Order: sequence, then C-alpha cells, then structure tokens
Amino acid sequence: AYGKCKKPDRVPRLLEEMKASGIAPDNITFNAAITAAGNGGDPDLALKVLSQMAYADKDVISYNAAITACEKAGRTDRALDLFAEMKAHAIAPTNVSYNAIIAACQKAGKWRNCVDFLNAMLASNVPPDVVTFNSVISTCELAGATDAATDVFLRALEHKAYGHGVHGSNLWHGDGA
Repeated sequence: AYGKCKKPDRVPRLLEEMKASGIAPDNITFNAAITAAGNGGDPDLALKVLSQMAYADKDVISYNAAITACEKAGRTDRALDLFAEMKAHAIAPTNVSYNAIIAACQKAGKWRNCVDFLNAMLASNVPPDVVTFNSVISTCELAGATDAATDVFLRALEHKAYGHGVHGSNLWHGDGA
C-alpha cells in the first residue's frame, strides 16, 4: 500500500514497529517492502531492505522486486549486479526476472545485453513471452540493429509468440526507422 500511495519513506518505520512489537518480518513482508520502495521511486531503500534480509530468506521475488526498482530508476548497472548476485546464490531466474533485467537494459539502450539475456533465457528453458520478444525487438530497432531485431522476430515466430502480439513494426523499412 505504501508503494502505491508513493510513500516509501514509511517502510522502514513499519519494519521497525513490527520488530519492536516482537514480530519478525518474514520474506513476504520484506518482499512487499522492497516492492513498495521500488514503486515509490526509492531504489536505495529497496536495496537497503534487501540487504537487511537474511541470505536464506532472499528468494526470486526479492531479487525481482529489487531489479525492477533499479530498472524504474534507470540504474541498469545495479540491476545487472543484482541479477548476477541472484544467480551466484543459486536462485533460478524466472520469466519475470528476465523481463525485468531486459527492461533495465532496454531503458539504457543496451540491445546486445537484451539479446544475450533472451539467449540465456532460452538456454535455461525459461519460456519468453510477448513482453520479452517485444522488448528485445524494440531495443534492437531503436539502436538501428535491424538484423538482430529481425533475428529475434523470427525466433518469436519459431516460439509461436506471433499469436500474442509480437511485432516487428520497423523491420520492414530496412533502416530501423
């Protein structure tokens, strides 16, 4: 709720009040706090809350929320670090994880990273969706990498994503414009 009303500054107080009342925040509470901080535009707070979690309590949802908070704030390098950290802790990325890191790379115009994450996703047998393909195609198009965009579009067709709105809006112009 605090994230939706853009008041992430209340998150630390809520966590402290829980602890003072003898209630230990669990990973669901921490994940909600990370999400609230990110939705409220405070990636530093999201990262602080993530750092307060015990290693065993961090899960894919924790990392997805933190990566998304960094993506929303344009902190692509930190999002990349979090993705690597998640994998180093043997937490398997999901479709949401890959879409979040692709969105972070998209925002920074890092089309090669987007393609690399799509490839990693496919190699890990994590099914891409229409969001994945459209994000990668769009990033490639905007960077003028029309060959890469065309390749991704054809791969979307191979994965039968065409029935769900995958587009190659600028591919047919040949110049990415």
